[in-house]
Amino acid sequence: MAIYMLKKAQSDVECDRYLSIRQQEYARKIMFLNEMKNLQTLLTPENAKVLQNFNLLNHSK
Repeated sequence: MAIYMLKKAQSDVECDRYLSIRQQEYARKIMFLNEMKNLQTLLTPENAKVLQNFNLLNHSK
């Protein structure tokens, strides 16, 4: 949505506002991807077994 609004912006103030929104969205997505990468690193098969033993990880089959 921010990209669409950025294209339709009619002033420098609007452009700056929508560009800022887009940058915030991008930063949030990068942070999410980094968190997923960290979780993949931490969730080894051994760790998954420990979590399952304490019912902290549901393993659906």
